[in-house]
Amino acid sequence: MSDIGTDFYPFPAEAAPPAPAAPAPQIPGGVLADLNMTPAQAARAEIELLKADPAWAKRWYDGDPAAAQQLKALQLQEHQHSQGSIFVGGPTPEHQLNQQAMTLVEAGLPSDVIEHFRSGGTVSASEYAQATAMWNNCKADPEWRAKLARGDHHTKQQHLLMQIIRSSRISG
Repeated sequence: MSDIGTDFYPFPAEAAPPAPAAPAPQIPGGVLADLNMTPAQAARAEIELLKADPAWAKRWYDGDPAAAQQLKALQLQEHQHSQGSIFVGGPTPEHQLNQQAMTLVEAGLPSDVIEHFRSGGTVSASEYAQATAMWNNCKADPEWRAKLARGDHHTKQQHLLMQIIRSSRISG
């Protein structure tokens, strides 16, 4: 026994160490749940597990609506406020949404697209699949990627529109 003292050692020197704890309960996705883990932290852990799964990542990149819905639900859970989660002086969710919407206004996107973004509108599975196919084609095109990197206005608008569609909830 060291001279650390009982302030730092959780039990008296003559007592035996506590028995190992039972394994922590599992949350969906197989992450070991910490009893102090918030729902947001559990969602982030599950997102990281999904991203590390090559089969799931391929389904998501290929535009699988079920994978998109799964990720969107986890992202919503991750960003929901839980008791004590708001820190002093940080931007409110409304302020963040307004800032993002201003980016869309500055990019010249139509007002109905901006309203869709602000209201959390839905898209059909077909619209989602079309946007994903277009996204895959664009990111495979070196010329398109170069135009985006140079800040080409039309290419930036295309990029933002595809991202809005791909981040929308899928209806039905």
